[in-house]
Amino acid sequence: SPFTIELHLKIPTQVNDKQIIFQRKSGLSNNITLALSESSDSTKCNLVFEIASGSNHLYTTGSITKGKFHHIAAIYDKDNLNNQKIYLYVDIDNVYSSSKSQNFAKLNYGTTDTLIGSGSQVRLEGNNPGNIFTPVETLSGSIDELRFFKEKRSLDNLKRYKNRNINKHENNLIFYYKFNEPYGDYAGNNIILDNS
Repeated sequence: SPFTIELHLKIPTQVNDKQIIFQRKSGLSNNITLALSESSDSTKCNLVFEIASGSNHLYTTGSITKGKFHHIAAIYDKDNLNNQKIYLYVDIDNVYSSSKSQNFAKLNYGTTDTLIGSGSQVRLEGNNPGNIFTPVETLSGSIDELRFFKEKRSLDNLKRYKNRNINKHENNLIFYYKFNEPYGDYAGNNIILDNS
């Protein structure tokens, strides 16, 4: 199925190493990964988005400014048979896409967990052994309104709900983490509430 990972992301104004934002994987070459590449610049860095299944993969990068929240949508568009690409929308207007198309017959990650703010090593851009992405630190930054849809979100819906809550009965909404749990100490404060 097509899918959309949508979130608001703020990276602090400091040098950063390789970090995972969102990851689901069952092996080096079988993953969905949204990450930050290393950056010695304290004002900007690059997002990395990849889907890989064996020797089939799609890969793209896009730039963000540090120190402010950005609306990010990472999309796998499988709706159009001639244009099965991945896209990174940064604040709706900046669009980055994979250079090629790829039809994944099936993406299967077994019973592995979806990781947020942490992850592990993956092979980017296909099976080239030199393209290993190894996260050095967990995510240093802020995430808000993380949503995963089993659909390609339309540009209209991205614009309409960029700064609004999503109805929990929204079609094809798989999970929705608002990251606005109550502040302070309370029983069970090591959990996050799923609003989907």
